[in-house]
Amino acid sequence: MRIPGAGIIIRAEFTRRWVSLTLVGLLVAVITCAIAGSLVGAHRSATAVDRFRSRVAASDIEYQANTTADGQPMLDAAKANAAVERASLRHSANIWPTSGPADLVVMSDPEGGFGVTIERAFVLTGRMPAADAPDEILLNELAAQITGLKVGDRVEANSWSASDLDSLSTGAAFPGFNGPHLDLLVVGIGRTAFELSGTIRRASPYAIGSAAFLSGHPGLGSWPPALMVRLRPGAPITALDATMTALQSQAGSTDGPGGFHAAAATAADQYLDAARTATHSLVIGLLLFAAAAAAALCARMRARELARMM
Repeated sequence: MRIPGAGIIIRAEFTRRWVSLTLVGLLVAVITCAIAGSLVGAHRSATAVDRFRSRVAASDIEYQANTTADGQPMLDAAKANAAVERASLRHSANIWPTSGPADLVVMSDPEGGFGVTIERAFVLTGRMPAADAPDEILLNELAAQITGLKVGDRVEANSWSASDLDSLSTGAAFPGFNGPHLDLLVVGIGRTAFELSGTIRRASPYAIGSAAFLSGHPGLGSWPPALMVRLRPGAPITALDATMTALQSQAGSTDGPGGFHAAAATAADQYLDAARTATHSLVIGLLLFAAAAAAALCARMRARELARMM
């Protein structure tokens, strides 16, 4: 039913109260935007870790080989397992820059999987090493911060030979650096999944080398490789664990299943749980802010309604 004179009343009311109505409208818009922004931020924060892991194809679990020869059978078995989406070996070699505060671990895969199809780095500046360039490396963000190295800088470093590593493994006296002298070029700096834990371990500052890194430096000693595995979503790992334990036992270790290494190290244990705890705290903070903003808006509107009634 149409009320006679309603338009005149509304116009008169707006003319008398246009300033306060405009301020209320602006307040509602600002608080609504704050609530919406908080909710969007909470969702983005809640999924940030998983989105990053998906972008860099982060591994879910790694198995450490006891000897270099054990790596290939473990890789073949992983690729044949239905639960595995991607797998690669990661070889690690210590290098000791002739100037700088610490040593670095250079990680690479002669087959070109690590750093390319699995455990990629999110490149911040520069690029990844070219596959056929043995002297190009990408530093992880922590290594760049500690060393002060930038894209385009060169790193001269000493290294260990295979016999040096054997001596270290048997507890002999420090053998010195009998590996090749390296002259490496920093071509990129990137962020990696292992840095999500926010903790610093001895091997936390590291570099990624190309597939040609080891073959391009004959005599360079590298530790037994680790098998990096990315699982299919929701896939169980029971059968994979059993296969890897059997392979490590058959390798002739006298230390029982898994040899002198842990049978497996999961991403959850290494960094994922810590990273998710941090993001969950941020999500809770954003949701509390959104709730407080909504409560403030309701209180302001209620106060205005009471003021009009009095």
